[in-house]
Amino acid sequence: MANYVYQLERELQMLNQSIIAINEGLLSLDTALQNETRPAEAMRLVRETTAYAISLVHAVYPILGSMRNTVHILNAF
Repeated sequence: MANYVYQLERELQMLNQSIIAINEGLLSLDTALQNETRPAEAMRLVRETTAYAISLVHAVYPILGSMRNTVHILNAF
């Protein structure tokens, strides 16, 4: 059971880091867009940040599924 708790803790840490990274990316994007005067450059920043955020969200989905399985196993004890 300790192994499942450890796994759940690691997955929560990974989720936390992903959320922090998404937040930092969006804050950076917001700052860059406020300071950017060229529309083409602003759109490039939007595309890059959006692609990065999407990749992080896609990385989170398997972690959530694994966490759900771990919680079901822990509930069985």
